[in-house]
Amino acid sequence: MFVSWYEAQRYCINIGGCLAGNNSNMAELNLAVSNEIKQTSGPAYWIGARKLNGLEWVWLNGDTVSIPPNIDEPEATCTHAWVGQLHDIVCGGKNLWQYGICEVW
Repeated sequence: MFVSWYEAQRYCINIGGCLAGNNSNMAELNLAVSNEIKQTSGPAYWIGARKLNGLEWVWLNGDTVSIPPNIDEPEATCTHAWVGQLHDIVCGGKNLWQYGICEVW
């Protein structure tokens, strides 16, 4: 199922959480992504980082992203994890292999 960032976030909220990621659990997020990606190119996963006001990358909880994503699309304001790295991407895009990683409390 290919979804936009907004659809992935709505799904995560509906199951009691939000898109994964903040500075305190990046190791867990990297582990989750690396466990899912078994090849050099595979699924990309929406995560909970966004660019605010075109300037700063922040997690959904408001923390600043310590290592900003690779900039592939300068106007993009959402982030996905792909091949073990964070990349910027257009929030409304439904790219091939676009899933989400939820963090549920």
